[in-house]
Amino acid sequence: MISSWDESFETGNKIIDSQHRELINLLDEISDGAKSFHDIFIMFEKVMEFVTSHQLCEEELMAQVKYPIDATNVMIEQHKEFKSYLRLRILEFRHSEVQNISPIISFIVNHLKFHEFEADRNLVEWIRLQHEPSHAA
Repeated sequence: MISSWDESFETGNKIIDSQHRELINLLDEISDGAKSFHDIFIMFEKVMEFVTSHQLCEEELMAQVKYPIDATNVMIEQHKEFKSYLRLRILEFRHSEVQNISPIISFIVNHLKFHEFEADRNLVEWIRLQHEPSHAA
């Protein structure tokens, strides 16, 4: 479980990193315990809104920098799958089909570790390489 921001999570892009930090803070807040069912549901809704906004920001960045179409399509598909699965888990929680929030938190954390931190690093690295003097000509 991610309990706080760690420099190893850095992508090198201030906007992406600040958004990742904010998401981790939201997850930590949910995991702190002593919250009502309603409070947790509202926080999960906040996470869903935040994830949607963050992914839209990434997709706009990919378009602006003309990120390769194949990599863009893979990332967009991963975004869709993640949002779809997360929405389903939140709805199950809302309808009391799921009482334990740990699997939901773990799913989000794993997504962060294996998609966000890796795929976003690739995007940031690609942007950096495009702006190096040897590539500018």
